[in-house]
Amino acid sequence: VELMSHVFSPPPEHPLVFHANISLTFSFLSDFERLLSSARAVTRFRSSPSHKQLKRRFNLSAYFMLTRKATVHRMDSSLTKTLERSTPSSSTATSPPTTPTTPCFVATIDALSSCFGVLFLPSLSHRYFKLSLEILSRFHSWVSSSIEKHPPSTIAASLSLRSELSLFINAVTVKIPEEDLRRLFPTMIEELTAAFVEATLPFSLLQEKLARLVVGEIVDIACNKLGDLRSIPSRYRLTGVPVSLEAHFPYVEEALAPLLSLHSLYYSPVSPPPPGKLSQEEWDTFWLPELLPPIFESYLDATTTLLKSEYEKEAIISNLNRSKKHGAADEPLSDTDKMTVQLYLDVCYLNDSLAPIHSFSESSPTLASLQ
Repeated sequence: VELMSHVFSPPPEHPLVFHANISLTFSFLSDFERLLSSARAVTRFRSSPSHKQLKRRFNLSAYFMLTRKATVHRMDSSLTKTLERSTPSSSTATSPPTTPTTPCFVATIDALSSCFGVLFLPSLSHRYFKLSLEILSRFHSWVSSSIEKHPPSTIAASLSLRSELSLFINAVTVKIPEEDLRRLFPTMIEELTAAFVEATLPFSLLQEKLARLVVGEIVDIACNKLGDLRSIPSRYRLTGVPVSLEAHFPYVEEALAPLLSLHSLYYSPVSPPPPGKLSQEEWDTFWLPELLPPIFESYLDATTTLLKSEYEKEAIISNLNRSKKHGAADEPLSDTDKMTVQLYLDVCYLNDSLAPIHSFSESSPTLASLQ
């Protein structure tokens, strides 16, 4: 043992050499125990002063501190100023990822996995589990601060980051427990998994925050685009242009584009949905109730205001024509009637466009008022 003193403390620059030394030593002890004649002999061997002294010679605290420092440093080096998701290569672009692709998420998962992989020693299991929870807390603080300081600039960026969080939570609560914890702690897998699930709850709150950012962006875009119905009067007022019963104004498509894109890219009818996708329950209980009512209400307000103003204009024009006694012959439809028909066609097109994503629109009293 005295001749082997160099194996008991980890070299600062190569802590994994210590891991190899202690693993080989304990493997040797296990092999030696198999040579003993009985369980009683094994017990006597393990309780002997020389056995205890040998195990105490290994500087486990120094090894843990060195590996902890290296692990945290590697993770911290990936935490850049902004959360930027890696662009999938052309070979994988058609298939959605099952694990995060953003460097900081990848580095954090690697750090967590190393706690129960290349760095792990049974004698330090409690410390490495505590370190894994510390890594999750540290990473959450950074992600939360990054979102606060540099919120995603687009709907796509918010949805991408939300998807990455979903993939990250799945990796922490499913992949690591199944691949690492079950192998090391088969009798404690449920308790340890529950601890990881609890540790990822703050990330779920970040997902909700991002979802509300997306809702706000989509509603703002839709309401602004629906405001373009103000272009309808210029088409029909005093122009003699008839209404085409097949036509709708382009503002409706532009208003619905982000919502329909959200559904086509992130909704999944599969139950349970793949990581990063929206389930039917999420779509029905959060996204549609949060998105459609404010859009419909804004559309109803804009339509009501426009028609009220245009009917008032028409009344003034009619009075002027009567006072000059040379008004045009009455038409089957007045200009404002044409605008009303056009708006009705636009509302029907909006309803038809939303039909594939859910029947919620059919039961909306605001949409019924529009029609």
